This record gives sequence, C-alpha cells and structure tokens, in this order.
Amino acid sequence: MPKITSEAAYNGALERIKRLGLDPLLDQVRSILTGFDLLVKEERDTNGGAAVRKMIDAQFVEAGGWTKKQTGIVIALCHDGPGPPLAKQAKKRMK
Repeated sequence: MPKITSEAAYNGALERIKRLGLDPLLDQVRSILTGFDLLVKEERDTNGGAAVRKMIDAQFVEAGGWTKKQTGIVIALCHDGPGPPLAKQAKKRMK
C-alpha cells in the first residue's frame, strides 16, 4: 500500500480547509491515495508515472463521486458527491 510520508500546505491551505469544513474531503483523498496495493517491479524503466497515475485515477473512480477534468496538462479531480457541490458550499461560507 502506498503511504504519505509528508504533506506540504501552502498559503494557509490547511486553515482554509478547516474554516470551510472540508476536512472530511481531505481525509477521503488521503484514504483513496493510500488504500490500494501499489505493486512495483524492481527493474529499471518498468514503473512509469503514467501507469501509477492510471492506478490512482482508478481508485478515485472506484470511490465514487469524483470527476476527472483535464485541460492541457492540468488535471483536477472534482468531488461531486451528494448534496450541493463543495465549491458552492465553500463560496457560501466565504461570504
């Protein structure tokens, strides 16, 4: 299983996450990223980033409620679970 060895939050991101009540969403992302078997080979050039990315994307699909949106080289995973979209909830709380 993959593990998160360190996290870096920039520009007060963790404080904003807490203020907007998005802690459960962050916990879900951590769980998705660490909750599967990541089997790698001990051979050179066999564990490409694209293959690992496909495995991670599959975990978000399996978890449900996540949509992959890709524009150019930017990839965003958007949570679209039950209830109003989280971005709308966050905007309401910022007012």
